[in-house]
Amino acid sequence: MAYATVAEVQNYFQNATFGTSDPISSTKVQFMLDSWEAMINMRLSLVCATPVTDSVISKVVKEVQVKFVANDIDNILRDRGNSVGKSNSVEKTRDLGKEANEKLNTLFEYLKTVRDEARNLVSYNNASDAVPVFKRSTEY
Repeated sequence: MAYATVAEVQNYFQNATFGTSDPISSTKVQFMLDSWEAMINMRLSLVCATPVTDSVISKVVKEVQVKFVANDIDNILRDRGNSVGKSNSVEKTRDLGKEANEKLNTLFEYLKTVRDEARNLVSYNNASDAVPVFKRSTEY
């Protein structure tokens, strides 16, 4: 299940086309999207089923994925001394990787809390735990 598209990554770069002759092609961007999707799913699989199907959580995952890919592209363009539609000073000031990592960590902690609370609720409502056990007293 794809969370994001090449077009959504392009939105982070004004006037970018990601053509076949460009330093960053749409094929490379799609590869980066697939790679980040696998890494995000691997991390989230520790606390929930993946791929994520909840619409709200999917939007957050999409944003995280797009930011990781855009950060990779920023780094590639900086390394090549090239820029796609933005000045170098603007690209150097944004740290999309840090933003994406913070958001992914927040999402992970939220899902972990939900999972743990659900486990607690299930163990509390377990039928064997709910039946009181009375000991017979020898005193009358």
